[in-house]
Amino acid sequence: MRWKWLLLIFVLALLGAHAVSAREIVRGDDCVIGADQTIEGNVFVLCRTLVLDGTVNGNVFGAAFTVEINGRVAGDLYMLAGQTDVHGHVGRDLLFAGPVLRVHPDAVFGDVRGDLISLSLSTEVFSGARIPGSITSLSYQLLMGGEVGREVSFWGSALRIDGAVAGDVDAAVGDPEVSNVSQLQTLLVPFRFDVELIPPGLLVTENATVGGQLTYTSTSPGQIEAELEQVPVFNPIINLPDFSQINDLDEESNATWFMAYLIVAAREFITLSLIGLIVIYGLPRALQAPVQHIRNRPLNSLGAGILTFILSIGLWVVVLLMIVLAILLFAALRLGDLVVVGLMLLGIFNIGGASAFYFVAIYVSRVIVGLAAGRLLVRVALGDEGTARMVYVHLLVGIGLLALLIFLPVVGSILNALALALGLGAIMLTITQQRGLPQRQIVPVRLPTAPEDARKIPPPIVSEEPRRPGMDNLPAGFRWWDND
Repeated sequence: MRWKWLLLIFVLALLGAHAVSAREIVRGDDCVIGADQTIEGNVFVLCRTLVLDGTVNGNVFGAAFTVEINGRVAGDLYMLAGQTDVHGHVGRDLLFAGPVLRVHPDAVFGDVRGDLISLSLSTEVFSGARIPGSITSLSYQLLMGGEVGREVSFWGSALRIDGAVAGDVDAAVGDPEVSNVSQLQTLLVPFRFDVELIPPGLLVTENATVGGQLTYTSTSPGQIEAELEQVPVFNPIINLPDFSQINDLDEESNATWFMAYLIVAAREFITLSLIGLIVIYGLPRALQAPVQHIRNRPLNSLGAGILTFILSIGLWVVVLLMIVLAILLFAALRLGDLVVVGLMLLGIFNIGGASAFYFVAIYVSRVIVGLAAGRLLVRVALGDEGTARMVYVHLLVGIGLLALLIFLPVVGSILNALALALGLGAIMLTITQQRGLPQRQIVPVRLPTAPEDARKIPPPIVSEEPRRPGMDNLPAGFRWWDND
């Protein structure tokens, strides 16, 4: 889950780290800020290509296909681009999102705490370049050949350290035995990015130095050629066992594989149980209606869940298109303030809405399915006392069964997908039903005050129940509903 939080923090920082407005907008096909040009204040860039040779005494917010920074940016540099090459001066932080970022040896960071944050396919810091602060990267690969004044945090597939890191290194890398570099490199050919992908895993060359602690997570140990000051800490990832090979292994190997299966199932059980307990404690009645839909209308719930997943993808694409169109419109009208504010609001709305939706779709939906399955199992096996405590028993039993089943080979993936669609569909049916119910209108009852008013009231329903007080001393044959 760490990379999801990193992604959220990065995009929020990219869209609104500083409450500023762009004083000048640079837009067009090929944009060039000449060496003799100085721009005071913040700049918003929307171009196909951008070459910055001049000076910007403020922050630069840019979106382009290719970017080359040769001049001076006094503030922060925020770039959303296909490929960005930094040769010039960056006053504070560099935040980048896109396929390729390259920091060249002649790049200079003016602030002693200047950081580099990237969300990319490849981030490369060449030998001779220096990042005075920290590097935080969510990328396929990070090629660190320069110097870093503080720590390096990396989540991705391939990390190569060929330079000097003054602080700690915390990394999560891929499996060196599973490499799809050739396929990825082929996909990049039409874009002509200047990048060469390396195989997954950790590589610390003999020229590298790490002043702090190197901690990394992977499926297998990395290749560490340098003699580090502190012993590296390796946190292995336990892969899901392939049960198709169990019969061909000895008893010791079978026991190891079965233990790995129990570990991944236990992790899933703990995660879903904590979420379920929080939801039940905070919203005890919110889960009852979806569970009833799963019990009474399973096919409808399944179909609604599949349809919701399909529509959600199209919805976020439409939202992204709206953001792009809004940027183009505001930029064309030279509404600099609206550009920045609009980006912040639309970005936060899009990210927040998508995060909430997929959290419900991936986690809460399976909690609801687990609760429904646990209720059925407990009632069939033990009966149900009908107490509030039994809800927690239903939840834990159902989630335990679900955690064991979804990690089975082949059938586990199918069951997991069915549980996601079934739970999400039940939630959507509940929301639709509640929004579609008309509100009850309470009509006040007016008691009759005159005989003519009493005759307009419908006759009472004949009942054999004893008469209420006051009805025994009426004159014989008194019938107010047909008495003229």
